[in-house]
Amino acid sequence: MGFLLFRWWFSWNDWLEAIAVKREYRGRGIGTELIRTLIERARKIGYTKICFAVKQGETVAGFYGKFGARRFGELPDEQHGKPILYYI
Repeated sequence: MGFLLFRWWFSWNDWLEAIAVKREYRGRGIGTELIRTLIERARKIGYTKICFAVKQGETVAGFYGKFGARRFGELPDEQHGKPILYYI
């Protein structure tokens, strides 16, 4: 139905690499439960931050916002000189 991939990033931060729910199962709270479980497990391990990468224009930023995520910077696109990746 769905999955997420979580990584330790640069020895100081946790990073959600990917989250996906099959189209026919979306809207049933599966993604929400995946994120809630991730947050709970990260807290138990002692992690203090989780980063989410969001490409410009993606609506998933609103989904992450439900869990208190907020934008804190941009990573510019080296080839075209414009921001393409947002961190929240």
